[in-house]
Amino acid sequence: MGPSRVFPPVNRVEPDPPVVYRELLTGALYLDGESEVAAYEEAWAGLDAVALDHDESRRLIEKISAEVHHRDA
Repeated sequence: MGPSRVFPPVNRVEPDPPVVYRELLTGALYLDGESEVAAYEEAWAGLDAVALDHDESRRLIEKISAEVHHRDA
């Protein structure tokens, strides 16, 4: 008989703690402090609240493109 092994229960999954990955010009930061992550989650929620949806974004891009190309003519 070989050596016995202990494995964690298959149905037990613990999520990874949240981490912010911030790319910079010359490197990157990984932030995992609760207050750091909370600040980025708040900022992301604010951006998400004012972001245009897919169709609104497409219309805005088309409008700006038409204005730019109309000026060039």
